[in-house]
Parts: sequence; structure tokens; C-alpha cells
Amino acid sequence: MVNSHNPYAHLDDVIDALKRGETVLIQSPIKTRFRLDNERIRVNQTHFQTMIDWITFEDLYGLAVFYPVEASKESDIDPLKDTEYYAFKHK
Repeated sequence: MVNSHNPYAHLDDVIDALKRGETVLIQSPIKTRFRLDNERIRVNQTHFQTMIDWITFEDLYGLAVFYPVEASKESDIDPLKDTEYYAFKHK
């Protein structure tokens, strides 16, 4: 869930949140989620995913408005269904 009432004030706050393992989001021009993954930033959109370094992140998104994404409750995720989903392979 996005906390759209409390955007981050500065890019430094966004970087700190990513380093704490939090997910952040921009809503414009395309809804995009960001998460730190092994010292690179994972960029996720509906039909696109990539990894970028810190310099590219700052260059591309330095002026964007970021919002925190609240972590989902563990009770919302069924571990068995999650495992089955990721184990699925096309035949």
C-alpha cells in the first residue's frame, strides 16, 4: 500500500529508505517501484524490470516525487501459494 500523503522530502531520504530495505514508489509518469538488491536498485514497472546503479538512479529520478510503500502483512501472503507460483514452469 502506498502512503500517498507523505512523500519523501529529499532524494537523500529516498536513498536512506532504500538502504534500510524499504520499497519506494513514483506515480508519474509511470507507476514504478524501487528496491535495493545487492547494491543495485531494482526498478519495477508493470511490464518492465531492470537493475540500475546509484549514479543512474540519481540522474534519472533525482527530481521525481517518491512515496513510501508500506510492507504487506505476512498474514496476507500464503507461503504455500507463493512457493507454488514461483515453482511453476511452462511445459
